[in-house]
Amino acid sequence: MRALSSTVALPLIATPSIASGVSTAHSRPDLAGRFDEFYALWKHQREADALESAACDAAERTGQPFAWSDPDNEAWSKINEGGSQLIDEIMSQRASSLADIVLQARASAMDNHRYWLDQASLTGAGQVAYRQLVDRICEFADVQVFPGLETVPCQEIV
Repeated sequence: MRALSSTVALPLIATPSIASGVSTAHSRPDLAGRFDEFYALWKHQREADALESAACDAAERTGQPFAWSDPDNEAWSKINEGGSQLIDEIMSQRASSLADIVLQARASAMDNHRYWLDQASLTGAGQVAYRQLVDRICEFADVQVFPGLETVPCQEIV
């Protein structure tokens, strides 16, 4: 009990996040739901593109003709336009819970997905540090940055 009566402990007790625990609820569940829908659409399009790219490669190896289903990338244009607006909206919100911070970390990662999907893009200490920060936030909350996707390893900063 002696430690609680010290002046050092008083600021800790008065801090709501420490005294009452960190909230794990989203302050804007609508944004979290929209982000989940956006991520599912983005992931589905990546998977569809990977399948189509494999079919194109196979056609090239055998000398068969191949026609892309979306040569003008209209699907990606729609996804990226809506995603950019959503990410901007998420990032403009003040975080008031761990769930909000994780949502912002994941939204920020979506805007910089190459750091998780392309090893060659992790060229400098800034990109590595950014990636590590987002990874650590999500690890702390036991959430994957890109659920269901295999990501490239990130070297540690020494």
